[in-house]
Amino acid sequence: MALSERKLLDALSRTPFVDSTELALILGEPHATVHRTLSGLLAEGLAERISHGTPHLPSSRRHYLTARGIGEAAGFLGFGTPSAFVRAYPVSREWLALLIRRMDAVAAVYRLAASMSPEIDGLRSYVEFHRRGRFDATITLHDGRSFGVVRQGLAYGGGPSTTGCGA
Repeated sequence: MALSERKLLDALSRTPFVDSTELALILGEPHATVHRTLSGLLAEGLAERISHGTPHLPSSRRHYLTARGIGEAAGFLGFGTPSAFVRAYPVSREWLALLIRRMDAVAAVYRLAASMSPEIDGLRSYVEFHRRGRFDATITLHDGRSFGVVRQGLAYGGGPSTTGCGA
C-alpha cells in the first residue's frame, strides 16, 4: 500500500464523512492528489461515499471507511484487532449513525477546519467530534492551537451555525 493511501486511510479514520476538498485543505495536500488517492480507495473497496448538500453548503460526496478499510487501517496503525481500532476512532456503526444524523453540523465543522488549515506540505489539522462535554467538536491546528466548536440552534432546516471558542 502506498504511503499516500495509508495517510488517507488514517485521515478517513479520524474524519468520517469528509469531502475531498475539505480533506485536501486539512491535510495540506493538493486536491488532485487527494481525489486520485480517494478514487483508488473506492476502487479497492476500502472507502465508500454518500452525497450530501444543504441550502447553505454545496452538494458534495462525503467519504467514509468500509469494513475492509477499517481492517486495513487497523493493521497499519498497529491495532491488534479491528474492534480495538473502532473503539479508538469514530468509525463504529454507532458513531457513523450519530454523525450521519448530524451531517449538516459535521459538514459545517469540516468546512471550518478546512478554512483554518494552512496550505503547507506536511502540516495538518485534526477534527475530533465529542458525544458529551462542552464542545460538539474540537479542531486542532497544525501548530497545536485548539478551538472548540459549539452547535447553536437546531440541527435541521437551514442547518446549524457554529462558533469557535478558544480551548
